[in-house]
Amino acid sequence: MTEPPSAHLATTDEETESDTLDRSVEADETADESLTVGGTPHPINDFLDFEEYRVNNIAISRPRTIGFQVYGENLFQRENIRYQGFIWFLRFSWYNELDSEHTYTITIQEGLTVREGQETERNFGISAKFKGLGINAGGVRKNFSERETSRVETIEKKVTIPARTTVYFYQKRYEFTTTVWWGQHVPSWREHNYFTVGINGGGRTITRTAATSIYAEEYASLPRRLNGSTSISAESAPNRTDEPPVRRQFVNITQNAKRWLQARGVTGAG
Repeated sequence: MTEPPSAHLATTDEETESDTLDRSVEADETADESLTVGGTPHPINDFLDFEEYRVNNIAISRPRTIGFQVYGENLFQRENIRYQGFIWFLRFSWYNELDSEHTYTITIQEGLTVREGQETERNFGISAKFKGLGINAGGVRKNFSERETSRVETIEKKVTIPARTTVYFYQKRYEFTTTVWWGQHVPSWREHNYFTVGINGGGRTITRTAATSIYAEEYASLPRRLNGSTSISAESAPNRTDEPPVRRQFVNITQNAKRWLQARGVTGAG
């Protein structure tokens, strides 16, 4: 069966750009059982009291350093992924006027999309850093599946509505902000040989940012609409990364590193 003509479907920009897939939705086998996965909420903590849950502290989920050589010169790139919280995203709402339950088919999205900072994604591939990502928030562990951290795709999903009942069908959407910055380790420079790349004139490190959403394989069918927001605590990663104490102006970094960054839109202006 197909979706009712007057059903409310929430849409996103990604929906019009994705190819429709006809496949079943499988639960993430690596996910913790205490999570809402595949539409089955856990009775202990299902986070279904509010529409939005924001983290009340900064949590760097996956700081990592990628060292590479630029024409024989050492340059490193670091991405700090900060978890912002999640939203129960309304996908479908409908009142079944029939005296029997009815099943509808809707199209929704699963996967990762960069909402802001597409240029940062194109130049530095930040979405690849979400593979295997896990977070701790509100006392619950979430391990993202391969499907959830891959490019967003459109799928079909069936929703069954009992007789004479209104159903609000939600999908969980996780929000992240990624900050990218660069540095060098030049052993031949005896003084301050480990540093970050800063703007010309000094004052701050050069960064690029991007906002990323993950439309998760987590669903909830509810008889009521969710509203409001609240905060939850998130644990920072134990290997939290801080910048080196020394910052070198862009004009003073090695020439090959400078050319590599300039080719990707990074200049001494910031």
